[in-house]
Amino acid sequence: MQPPPTGSPSTLEPAPPGHWVSLYRSVAQIDFYAGVPGIPIGRCFAYFLLIVAIVWVAHSYQTFRQIEQGLQVILPALKERMPVVRIENGRASTEQPGPHVILEGDWSGMKCVLAVDVEGKLSDRNYDFALILSRDGIIAKNAVVGGETTKFPEQAEPLTVGPKEAEYWAHQFADFIAVLWILILSVFHLLTKLVTVGALSVGAVIANEVGKRAYAYPALFRISIYALTGLAALETLGYLMNRNLWFWGLVASFVIAVLGTLARTAGRRVGPAAA
Repeated sequence: MQPPPTGSPSTLEPAPPGHWVSLYRSVAQIDFYAGVPGIPIGRCFAYFLLIVAIVWVAHSYQTFRQIEQGLQVILPALKERMPVVRIENGRASTEQPGPHVILEGDWSGMKCVLAVDVEGKLSDRNYDFALILSRDGIIAKNAVVGGETTKFPEQAEPLTVGPKEAEYWAHQFADFIAVLWILILSVFHLLTKLVTVGALSVGAVIANEVGKRAYAYPALFRISIYALTGLAALETLGYLMNRNLWFWGLVASFVIAVLGTLARTAGRRVGPAAA
């Protein structure tokens, strides 16, 4: 058994605060940053992952909500306007002449359409985004990559598609998009938050020089990780409110990183990382 530590309590280095406590103190108490350089790097990285997870969950929630709102618009339109389509020998046909426009309008400044058009009457119209069931296949078009047609297989069994089948496929497609976005958002926030920490550390380096502090870069990197809380807080709030607060969050984190670097260090043991 190891002997208990000697010395008065004031000379012992305090234990780092818990992650949930740090969420509050990192944005509400600038003096908190005087002790951040002494926090082990593994603990800092765990806190970074917690920050990423919080923002990722909020962004995923916003995505799920937007997908659900989209289904609430698309499903009634499919039930009301989707014709019965028969696909045979690689060709689609409808009993009633078309085109059958299921949805058409402007979303976020883009002209969009969802339609069944086996006669090709919509092919010459200029849409920013289009999903059209044509005679030969499904046309997917957007303003970024242009149009692409997925042709119907000629040797497949005859298939009849009506409103019920279209509703089922819409649900399946929505579920696929939701899962895909979960994976994309996790990687997106991990990489962008890591880059943001690097950017914040530049501000911390400048403050370190101007304020004549003696921190080495590892200490400034730790400070930048905890300063990321400001961005995470406003970004999370923005996702929950369906507003874009990213810029103001970045400004808040930059200010916190600078002030945290200049925080008072007198009477605090900050560990070898500060040297």
